[in-house]
Amino acid sequence: MARIKLPSYIKEGSGRMEDAVIVTKNGTSYMMVYKKYSRGNTASQAAVNNAFRTVIVDWKYLRGIIRKAWDSSSENGNVSGYNLFIGENMSRRRSGEPIMLCPGMGEEILMNFTAEPGTCAGEVICSFLAAEPGCHVTFFSRKETAPDENSIITRHDAGADLASTFTITGLEPGAQYHIYAVVTDAAYEEAATISASVAAKTESGK
Repeated sequence: MARIKLPSYIKEGSGRMEDAVIVTKNGTSYMMVYKKYSRGNTASQAAVNNAFRTVIVDWKYLRGIIRKAWDSSSENGNVSGYNLFIGENMSRRRSGEPIMLCPGMGEEILMNFTAEPGTCAGEVICSFLAAEPGCHVTFFSRKETAPDENSIITRHDAGADLASTFTITGLEPGAQYHIYAVVTDAAYEEAATISASVAAKTESGK
């Protein structure tokens, strides 16, 4: 650290000049070498950051009653529904497991839910026990990707009083998917209550 003398018209100095920093302490100015601090980026830190980023993207695809259910789950805590969603799903994303799409708010889950490749290209066949009379069932699909890759969550409305099975179409043939299902009291856009999501991993038909 070098001691420097400033011109008389400059009473004190501070700040960075190129690769040096001027600091004034007790009326004396010093020049020090500037060193940029680096937090580093280990493989573990990178994995956490990548998972965090993709889970944020997932949240952006969720609307309506699912967001209300997350907000409702956070009412007795000090975190928002958004933060609760992120916290619940970071480790799931890093391990390649389906995320928790919805925590539920007033409806029973769709029982015995499974998904398997369809007979036609890009199809997935969902099986389940029928929900309560009058209830609606909605499915969601998300193509399985590496933890650092974004993927679209697509909603598939199946209607009320749905009997097993239901076929999701229009997926990428032969790709791995996470399939989710929720039960609501009305059509998704008008729903006031919703079940916790159930999930399955499958390949779409080739």
